[in-house]
Amino acid sequence: MNTDNMSPLGLTIDYGPFGFLETLRPDYTPNLNDNSLRYAYGNQPFIGKWNLYALGVAIDPLANPDDCIGEDGEVELSAQMEELIGEYDKIFEEKYIELMSAKLGLDNIPDEPYNGEGGGGRAGSFITSVMSFLRDSKADFTLFFRNLVFLDPSFEYTSIESLPAQFRRVLIQEDGDEGDDNEGQADERTARKETEASFLQWLSTYQKAIRKEASDLEDSDDYSSWRRRILANNPRIILRNYAAQLAIADAERGDYGTLKRLHQALKSPYAMNPCEAALMNRGVASADSEWKEKEQQLSELEDEQQFSKDSSSLFEEPAPQWASRSAGIAQLS
Repeated sequence: MNTDNMSPLGLTIDYGPFGFLETLRPDYTPNLNDNSLRYAYGNQPFIGKWNLYALGVAIDPLANPDDCIGEDGEVELSAQMEELIGEYDKIFEEKYIELMSAKLGLDNIPDEPYNGEGGGGRAGSFITSVMSFLRDSKADFTLFFRNLVFLDPSFEYTSIESLPAQFRRVLIQEDGDEGDDNEGQADERTARKETEASFLQWLSTYQKAIRKEASDLEDSDDYSSWRRRILANNPRIILRNYAAQLAIADAERGDYGTLKRLHQALKSPYAMNPCEAALMNRGVASADSEWKEKEQQLSELEDEQQFSKDSSSLFEEPAPQWASRSAGIAQLS
């Protein structure tokens, strides 16, 4: 999002080179020429402000011709323009917290002491903590927020294993070859345990916030308002690298079936799948029953021999291991 492809509305208007992130990788850039990572994903807020500064330098002589020329004759920002650009951080932070609150299904981020890091006071700390977990755990970013609906805000989760299967599977990453154990793998497991412990602490604070808002709305019987907000602010389907590559590869062979199915799926990114619909309409027990069928679909996606491009789960899931290893997909990730 450099200065020549961001509009004054804050919209990006150039999508090449591009890439789709599935996990939170602040240092990711699809531009192989960006060796300094200046335009990496995690730097986008700073770059947005820099772009406004560059715009300010360009238009300030027209808006404030008498106030933007320094003693040496060089153009410098006028006090009025400096003040305007100085509002960026506050506005960005407020909007970011608002959007993250919606993704979490909350009206307000918990305003209580929390052992985390980050700006934005207590709210910023709460958000930074879960973002750090997503970065360290390599959990699927989209499905993490979407599958929060399967949590029970009234239940005390004491371990990752105690989480509902629909949500737990987003968090758990497969270990390498357990028969080839070494010190590095042991260190990774230790770090993962620490990451999980931090997440459970965060989750407890999050559940308290859900219960408080549900109590205020007299909605604590089924937490339906919280769940509806989660589903409305977190898409189930995004354009994933491997799905795009499958559609491209088939189209190059003259088969546009995958492309048409992908296009159709992307028309309704927030539509509920059967498991989510069962949860919202008939409760947790019904959702658990639907989940068994979903697990079968997921196992077929992971098995290259059984893989079917007609699967209803295809476009909402991360790339299967076998797909991630193919050259056309790996180069996009």
